[in-house]
Amino acid sequence: MKLLFLLLVFFIPTQFGLHFWPDFAFINGIRIDYFSPTIYTTDLIIVAILLLSFRAKRGNLVAGLKRLLRSRWLLAMTLWMLLNIYFSISPILSFYKWLKVFEFLFLILWIKDNFKKEWLNDFLKLVAITIIFQSSLGFFQFLNQHSLGGLFYFFGERTFNASTPGIALGTYIDRLFLRPYGTLPHPNLLAAVLLFYVIILIKYFQRSATIVIAIITGVVGIILTVSRLGYAAFVIAAVAVFVPKYFSKFFGLTIIFAVLYIFVFDNPSISIRENLNSAAIKIIGENFLFGTGLGTNIIALQKYSRELFFNPQPLAFLQPVHNIYLLILSETGIVGFIFAAFSALKIIFKSKLFFVILFLGIFDHYFYTLQSGQLLLCFVIGIILSCQNSSDQLPQTLPFKFSEK
Repeated sequence: MKLLFLLLVFFIPTQFGLHFWPDFAFINGIRIDYFSPTIYTTDLIIVAILLLSFRAKRGNLVAGLKRLLRSRWLLAMTLWMLLNIYFSISPILSFYKWLKVFEFLFLILWIKDNFKKEWLNDFLKLVAITIIFQSSLGFFQFLNQHSLGGLFYFFGERTFNASTPGIALGTYIDRLFLRPYGTLPHPNLLAAVLLFYVIILIKYFQRSATIVIAIITGVVGIILTVSRLGYAAFVIAAVAVFVPKYFSKFFGLTIIFAVLYIFVFDNPSISIRENLNSAAIKIIGENFLFGTGLGTNIIALQKYSRELFFNPQPLAFLQPVHNIYLLILSETGIVGFIFAAFSALKIIFKSKLFFVILFLGIFDHYFYTLQSGQLLLCFVIGIILSCQNSSDQLPQTLPFKFSEK
């Protein structure tokens, strides 16, 4: 089990998988990655964990399943899910997305119940190795201004260069350069992964050359992504983790400065995001109760984009709203939003670090729409919940403690 968990830690920031392209995965003849049913390497690891867990704890799982089936909460949740699928503008797509939700819920619960304090040293080593791998790959992508290819393809690195249409570019000394991707779908997500992994190593610091190198390369990697959102999130994470006693006093001020920092620089993507947000608000107004169906935001946006955008460029808007709160409300309706908000509040009271995720969700969608982002979210939540079960306080630990089972 530990080996599978450590493999998952390493493969979270990868996107290698087998994609399928049914009819519902296209819009106007264009393939939409967000719609494609995909079997990722990480899915295989999670399935292996599920099968081994069932084999090892069959009796406990059966008893737990019986209790769950008698749960009124589960009954209400299932009814609402079926209604969301029934009223979806793409029921098959929503059904697939709900299957993924159950996969991720299993992962959260498994981490919560199985993450052991004894795994800590190996866990930190894998976190460090992952940082070094992703940061080094990103550095050489930046240096060469194109993907490296070869073996890295099997970790999910896509083929691109600085001239690839739609590629993310950054400004360095008044020149445009390719922003590093690592093996992830976007530099912003690379910055988020490095951020959380580096924070873990810094706060739970061990005197090891590997960990020191990982911290340095991770910080350099975050800088090279030119992710304003990542920079701002790093400030919030630093306040949440390193000065938790003063977090409530400084959090509001930190948010204000972070938001100003993001918007004070000229960023052409901001106008696109504002238009997408405006379209999402119209969608919410017409689908307030049940939403348009889980995973269908891009389809719904097509109806409103032509009404909102002058000289619309359809290819530019084949992406979800860059705000997970608008996404949840537009796709799952008010019931889904209330459930998500209630769950988030419960986690916030367990760890201030979760504020970083809530902040990032205001400006980007990867925690909600991309496999790597979803797994990172599950990983953080699972660790937070697991650490609440511990009765032993470890020195120099994160703003939560590890369970000992």
